Amino acid sequence: MATSFKIAAIESLRKAKKAQRIIERREHEASEMAKKIKKEANAKRIAKKMARIAKGEPVVTPVIETVPEVVEEIVEEVVKEAKKVKKKVKPAAKKKPTKSKAKK
Repeated sequence: MATSFKIAAIESLRKAKKAQRIIERREHEASEMAKKIKKEANAKRIAKKMARIAKGEPVVTPVIETVPEVVEEIVEEVVKEAKKVKKKVKPAAKKKPTKSKAKK
């Protein structure tokens, strides 16, 4: 048997679920739009790359500069510090458990 408060509770739950579904639908549409934009940007990037390859233009590679001298000095310092720290401390001696004497 349905009472007025049960009917009102059911009605409020239906409204809440409907509102939740609308929110979820909007979030889904937003995520789909973001995916579409990302896919289009990727397609444009690939099209530019394919056009460059078709024209026969050389591939531009970024120049990576390294400073080996500084790295070697830092490595030497770290190795020296590591050698200083390697001293091990012996753990305290553990006491052996004593066996209980059985009663006769």
